[in-house]
Amino acid sequence: MRALTWQLIWLAATALLTALAAAGGELSGREWPKYLLFAALHLAAHKVPVAFPRARAVHLTPVTVFASVLSCQPMMAASLAMAASLPGRVLSGSRDLYGGLLGGAELAFASLAAGLFYGLLGPGGLSDPLEPKRLGGLLGVSVAFMAAHTLASLATYPLQRGKGAIPLRSFLLVELWIYTVSIPFAILMLFTLKYVGIGGALLFVIPAVAGAEAVRTTIEVRLLRRQLASIEAISQGGIAEQSEEEVMRRFLKAVPDILRFDVGSIWLVEGEEGTLALARTTARPREETVTLSPGEGAVGRAALSEKPLILHHRKPESCRDRSVPHCPSALLIPLVARGKVLGVAAFESRMAHAYRPIHYQRVRSLTHQLAVSLENVRLHARMEEIAVTDGLTGLLNHRRLQEALADELRRADRYRYPVSVVMIDVDSFKHYNDTYGHPQGDVLLKTVARLLYRTVRQVDYVGRYGGEEFMVVLPQTNKAQALFTAERLRLAVAEH
Repeated sequence: MRALTWQLIWLAATALLTALAAAGGELSGREWPKYLLFAALHLAAHKVPVAFPRARAVHLTPVTVFASVLSCQPMMAASLAMAASLPGRVLSGSRDLYGGLLGGAELAFASLAAGLFYGLLGPGGLSDPLEPKRLGGLLGVSVAFMAAHTLASLATYPLQRGKGAIPLRSFLLVELWIYTVSIPFAILMLFTLKYVGIGGALLFVIPAVAGAEAVRTTIEVRLLRRQLASIEAISQGGIAEQSEEEVMRRFLKAVPDILRFDVGSIWLVEGEEGTLALARTTARPREETVTLSPGEGAVGRAALSEKPLILHHRKPESCRDRSVPHCPSALLIPLVARGKVLGVAAFESRMAHAYRPIHYQRVRSLTHQLAVSLENVRLHARMEEIAVTDGLTGLLNHRRLQEALADELRRADRYRYPVSVVMIDVDSFKHYNDTYGHPQGDVLLKTVARLLYRTVRQVDYVGRYGGEEFMVVLPQTNKAQALFTAERLRLAVAEH
């Protein structure tokens, strides 16, 4: 119903501008080929975006509209801008009818503002803009169009793109770049129509499209360079120097160079059940740990499907998903390494319809690097754990016990505090093995190891010395305290 309302508003505005143009005598029969040419150019400008800097699509519609202001009557140029706005949005793949109406209204307003100045030039208008007496008029029309479009864009900026979605500085730079392209294109189109005709204008469109493609390629190359720099930033430093927290921090710091988002989050899979836990976010940290069951919410669905998911929510209050609470738009990318899902990277934007498949393509290499880096950090941690733990009991192995004892002895000698060592042997273990078999002997050793680990302090070192022998290093513990601890350990095993 809402979409229908906006479409009716668009039809009414377009019809009103067309009626005003007809009343002003701008719809003469010989001008129709020119109008159709610019209508096609407007649609083409919507269809082929020059670039998607971060989350906003940059089209050359202001370029073609300004050219129509110089080449046609201003009222008709405004009507063409409105008429092509929503069909152009549909051609570009956008479902944001509200944004299409606002974009067309911005360009129509700029056309009318330029037309007011155009009318002050008197008879002839800009029929020969390079004449000295007409150069001032050309400059005035250009400034009027650019100022009006900038003011209209700033006025609708919070409504159309979400407050703070794009930094104002970046927004103004994009506008300035578009105007730099608009003026020479419009003048060339004006001369082509005047001295060559419609056929020449059609031929002129080909190099214009090629130029737009060249600009897009240039921007794409720059984005690729940013991607490489971001990948290098994520993976810098040796694996031994990194942690999961550091890898995720570098990732969320590097992504804004390529993708615009208001909130970035990383969810990691925990346990065999596949529970997802919020590991890091750029939003205000929550006091409680947020976890999702497998398949819960959009993040859970993305993890199960192992495919990227793009969400479009029109109203923040309509979003009830705990995994993506910052509406209205979200891009969810599963983190997959070696065929295993490690988690999901979630990017949320206040812009309506902020993300498209092209945004996933641009950030995909970074999310892949994140997944590989996380997997490498985990593998390294696992290898370190294997190197210092006993494979059967999970306690410290003989080598790590010797290192811990040497460290504590040096520390005790420096700070003058006592260190004690308790040696533990399982009585009649060989007889137990012979009677019940080695598998049961392994179970017995695991049980004893678990009891010892639960009984000692966190600062103590407990490990398997060899065979059925265990060793406990007790920092800052004198002989009497060590005897008391040894008795506690004996009772823990005996009473089990």
